[in-house]
Amino acid sequence: WLAVYTVVALCSGRWSDRVGRRRVVTTGCIVAGVSCFLCGFTESTPWLMVLTAAFGLGIGCFWPSMIAWLGDDAKDRHLMTRLTKFNLAWNVGLLTGFALTGWLYTKWPDSPFFVAGMMMLLLAILMLTPGRPAQDGGAHSPRMEPVHVPKGRGFRQTAWMANFALMFGLGGLNALFPQLAAALEIEAVNHGMLLAMRS
Repeated sequence: WLAVYTVVALCSGRWSDRVGRRRVVTTGCIVAGVSCFLCGFTESTPWLMVLTAAFGLGIGCFWPSMIAWLGDDAKDRHLMTRLTKFNLAWNVGLLTGFALTGWLYTKWPDSPFFVAGMMMLLLAILMLTPGRPAQDGGAHSPRMEPVHVPKGRGFRQTAWMANFALMFGLGGLNALFPQLAAALEIEAVNHGMLLAMRS
């Protein structure tokens, strides 16, 4: 799903500039939510791969557009507050998601897919709630004057490399840890708790 996410993320931000943030974010939530629900019903590996790719498409629409939406009409400390709250919510979601789905799997193995899908679809419903035009961002938000940022010492390139290194390490962990947990016969609930502690 990461391959599809990467390709879609390259263009979804520009798409949200044209049609509005709310529309693209809502589309991403619906696609990701439906794919999660369908994963709970499939037992076919090819179909599971297709649904996983669809999930990547949905997240690719959601993530860049949401980050851009947070930055619309926000400057300095107000923008920092928005991003801080967003990142805190993201980490709390990871923490509770890993712990909850690990426990749910021991009770009802298919239920984590349905819980994830329900959360995404509830978010889509929230996005469909009418708001002020300025809240839609993108095509509805006024253009902000570009702010001059000093070049510094390659901070942007350093941030890119740090982000790549971090995600590379997490990707390896996510790929190998389930196999290690199975080899050590770690129960699903403890597996979820260990992933929650990692987040």
